[in-house]
Amino acid sequence: MSFTDRALAEIDGLHRVLQRWFRAEGAQDPALVLSHFAPDYTMITAGGKLITLDMFRAGLPSMWGSRPGLVMEISQETLIHAGEGVALMSYVERQHLNGSFNDRFSTVLMLDRGADATPAWRHLQETMFG
Repeated sequence: MSFTDRALAEIDGLHRVLQRWFRAEGAQDPALVLSHFAPDYTMITAGGKLITLDMFRAGLPSMWGSRPGLVMEISQETLIHAGEGVALMSYVERQHLNGSFNDRFSTVLMLDRGADATPAWRHLQETMFG
């Protein structure tokens, strides 16, 4: 499988891991979540806040089981640009919880860690819509 195919698949792959974490399903091992990210990972939240991997790591334990019943749907995965070892992609995420939902449009930069590893999330930008 090519790097770009693995990167596109990783978009949904990470969201399955996060959904299980928020629902308290499976092992409560932060490494299962954190292994998806590059050491210099950054995120711009839908509210405009910058989150580093260290900040995400510190908050991760409190997110365990914080959203039972959460369903995350990923669609419209699109490759925007690919270069040597990097891929820029976009996707739409819909989160369902307690009869309500919210939508976000996201752009992600992923790094190739080799054919035997999942691509690493390097940067994520989220924008709410709908």
